[in-house]
Amino acid sequence: RAHLHDPGEGRIEVHVLPVFGVGDRTVAGILAGPGEPPKIDWSPGGKVLLTSTRNSPEAPSALALIAVETGEHWSITSPPPDSRGDDEAVFSPGGDLVAFRRRDASGANELWVLPLVDPAKMRRLDFANCGIGGLAWAPDGAGLIVSCCRGRGPKGLWRVPLDRAEPVFLTQ
Repeated sequence: RAHLHDPGEGRIEVHVLPVFGVGDRTVAGILAGPGEPPKIDWSPGGKVLLTSTRNSPEAPSALALIAVETGEHWSITSPPPDSRGDDEAVFSPGGDLVAFRRRDASGANELWVLPLVDPAKMRRLDFANCGIGGLAWAPDGAGLIVSCCRGRGPKGLWRVPLDRAEPVFLTQ
């Protein structure tokens, strides 16, 4: 299990707890914007954590991987400097893709997918300009389940296929 500890001043400590036994340990320290605690996701193999962090308090948030064993962490996205950044990241069931939300300076949201083996093939899914509240992978890994308010419609869950097919509204 992983959790966040906020000692203040924008610093966030990432802690892990053993499944069996007692005690937790600090794995890494990251920066977060005020009132914006980052999401944490475990890799399918359990060796890496995925989260968002800032290089400085003024910088947009970027996605980072954290090696659980060593605490080493590195950025995997470079959002535009005038944006609010990347967050809400989740590993695909196979662990080879990362889906995330990118927010521009005005707060508009875009949905992106990043192949970890070839980051140059990162692409935006055609599901932009909606207020994304969260996302998860569909169990088959062929799409995402996204909580958002799209256009003037109601807030709800959408299935967004990776194959560029039309998103499907799942809730009423």
